[in-house]
Order: sequence, then structure tokens, then C-alpha cells
Amino acid sequence: MKFKITFVAIFLSLPGVMAQSLQRPDMFGATIRKPKKAGKHMAYGRKMGLFDFNIGVGNADRTARENTTLHKPATQSTGGQYGLIQIQESILSNYFWARASRKNKRVKFGFQDTYELGLKTGSVNGDSSTYAIAKTPASGSFKSFFNYEAGLAIVVRITNSADIGYTYYPYVSSSLTPDTKQYSKLRLRYSHFTGEATFGGKQSYDFKYTHRKLYLGLSYTQMSHTYTYYGFYNPSDVKTNLLKLSIGYIF
Repeated sequence: MKFKITFVAIFLSLPGVMAQSLQRPDMFGATIRKPKKAGKHMAYGRKMGLFDFNIGVGNADRTARENTTLHKPATQSTGGQYGLIQIQESILSNYFWARASRKNKRVKFGFQDTYELGLKTGSVNGDSSTYAIAKTPASGSFKSFFNYEAGLAIVVRITNSADIGYTYYPYVSSSLTPDTKQYSKLRLRYSHFTGEATFGGKQSYDFKYTHRKLYLGLSYTQMSHTYTYYGFYNPSDVKTNLLKLSIGYIF
């Protein structure tokens, strides 16, 4: 018995045995790395600007110049402000279906429309602001408005950081741009920056800087139109400028 106790004591005192008995067992350490989310098409779809919500404030100014051969034609300048809530949605191919199949399609096309609800004020809102010798309306009143646009859109992914899109709006009803009945829009996005330009019915330029789901936008619209004879007013050449600053959320 004494021999066995002595043998065990000698065995435990050996350096290799002590090191082995104190050695930490090999185990896989815990990780805090998040698993990859399925369906990257969702983030891709947001960046493409397919679904958009924003709140904007803007300024409008208009100059009406009498269309006449007189040496000093009459002119009238009016201005005003407006604020609006805008919602843009899309029903495009391979978007909702891709959500289920986890496929990220390079080309998307389909229906796209825009809703705008807002308030405007200022003398620029009156009908007589479009005639050079008309009496300027009162500038203190507020008017509500609702705008709607419906179009057909296509978006093509160039790389994961860039895409290009085109939308044709055959139906436009807007109190801010009442002379516009239809127009086209080109869109280009690279990384956080997006630029849009319209033609064929409305001339405007939009720039956006996106950070995750939020963005800041700046929009400039210019319109030119000749208003023909109305009552005792002479025809007038009218130029209207709209400037809008917006804060938006893409979803």
C-alpha cells in the first residue's frame, strides 16, 4: 500500500504530467459574427430607388413677360413656397418573386407611380400670375394640393454599386407643373450618389446622397410656356423655377 502511494506521488510530480493535467482542452470559441442575411436583392432594390418616401420643402418663382412688339413689354414676377409628402412605389418584375426565390435579377421592369400631398402659398399660385399685366393675387393664403404620376419603369444593374434606370410617365396630374402631361426620366446611381434628369415634357434635375436607408435630396425644375389670350390680357411668355430640398427614406 505504501509502495502504491509513493508511485502515484512520483508520477504526478513529473513536469509532463503536470503540464498535461493543467492544459486547457481544445474547444471552438464563441463568435459574435452575424450570419449573412439571405436575399441581398432587398438591399439592392432599396438602392435602386424603387420604393421611396420623402418630406420636402421648396420655393417657387415665376416671371411673366408680355408677348408683344411693344418697346417696353410689361413683366410680372411672383413667388411662393410649398411643402409636400411624396410616396413612390413600384410593382416591378422579379422583385416580389425574387424575395421568395432569393434571386437577385439584373433587370427589373414594370409599373411605377408617385403620390404627392402638400400645401402651397404665395402669389405664384394664382392663375393671374401667368399674365404679365394681371393683378397679382394675395400672397397670404394656403392651398392644399394632390399630385399623381403613373409610369412604366425599367432598371438595369451595372455592378453592385451602380445601376441605371428609365421611367416614362404617360399620365401626369400636378398643380406644381400644370403644363406637364407626360415626360421621361433617366436615372443613374453610383455608390451613395444618385442623379436623375427629366425631358420630353418637364425639365428637372435631382441629386441624392444616400446613407443606409436615409437620403438628402435637392431638386431643380424649370418650365417655360406661352399663355395665349385670356380676357383682356395679352399673351405672355412665362418661366417658372422650382427648388426643393427633401429628406427621404427608402424601403
